[in-house]
Amino acid sequence: MYRFLLLSLLPMPQDPLIVYALARSAQRRALRNRRRHLAKRPRVKLRKKPQLSLPQRSGAYHEELALRLLVSHGLTPLARNLRCRAGEIDLAMREGATLIFVEVRARRHSNYGGAAASIDRRKQTRLARAAAILLPSLTYQFWAGLIPKARFDVVAFEASGPTWIKNAFWLDESPLSTGAAKPLLRP
Repeated sequence: MYRFLLLSLLPMPQDPLIVYALARSAQRRALRNRRRHLAKRPRVKLRKKPQLSLPQRSGAYHEELALRLLVSHGLTPLARNLRCRAGEIDLAMREGATLIFVEVRARRHSNYGGAAASIDRRKQTRLARAAAILLPSLTYQFWAGLIPKARFDVVAFEASGPTWIKNAFWLDESPLSTGAAKPLLRP
């Protein structure tokens, strides 16, 4: 600071080379001070991508298997893990002019009804609400704004293997309504 005061009291030299040399030395001094200051500051550790828990890894694995199963039957994948405030839809697929929302469930044991039975009325309603929220963006992106026919399928993984349940449940009214879901799955 004292050096600055002394320099400000002195008259500015008229030679451009001297002015350049003074400015260059001031920049170097400022850079040295900044490096010293940053060296004293504690370093921020980079966060690693969080590890998935065992159920999350299992879910991702079964979603991948379900995707392969549906693609082998001629469906076209549109999106995975669509999230909104109403919930999540595991897979969005296309079969011709039909939009298919797929819920993937896996159970090791058939106790308590198995994988397909775990999609109760509450879960169906949640999926229907999520589909109603996501439907406009999917129609805009893949159907040029025309609302396609939509259906809900379930791919259930149990000890015996995967089961694909087409048209597992449907809505009372139009696809954009959030009406109650009508189950085809029997508990």
